[in-house]
Amino acid sequence: MSRPTSELVEAAREGNVAQIKKLLAIGAPLDGSDGETYTGTPGPGIVVGKPYSVPLTEAARLGHVEATKVLLEAGADLEAVTCTGETALTCTVASVHPSLATLELLLNAGANVGHRTYSGSPLGQIHVHERSVDIAKRLLEAGAKLDDLKDFGERATLLSPYQSTESTNDERRFTLLAFLLDHA
Repeated sequence: MSRPTSELVEAAREGNVAQIKKLLAIGAPLDGSDGETYTGTPGPGIVVGKPYSVPLTEAARLGHVEATKVLLEAGADLEAVTCTGETALTCTVASVHPSLATLELLLNAGANVGHRTYSGSPLGQIHVHERSVDIAKRLLEAGAKLDDLKDFGERATLLSPYQSTESTNDERRFTLLAFLLDHA
């Protein structure tokens, strides 16, 4: 069963800039408050009453640079959070296929590299992929603490090569670990 979401969240998820602009022109809320909010049992890492999705987090998570830019220009809050405490930055970093352009856009706009999700996870759950070192490097340059990137290293050591369909996963894990060790 799918959850109802706001039209703006859907447009952001699709990267549909024309629809985003149209919805913003008629007053669609930037905070996702017109979509479903979490109403289940509160627990570690989840807060009742917060939206499942926020337009900016969806556009950023899916690497829609232009949609992310339009939402920021319209006044979207960089630190708006989902019911799990994710921001646009944590969603970008945790994306399976993160966009370095989106990451750069968010960092240049002042995204908080020290943000922790409601479960206490710094910068969300990191996936090991071809951009991991570039992302870790850019986050450190932006002021992230090496301890906040430990999830990068833990993920790199814990991931089995079978958890990736890419044959170069082991090489990426070792490259990422070497980068983090060099900066320890």
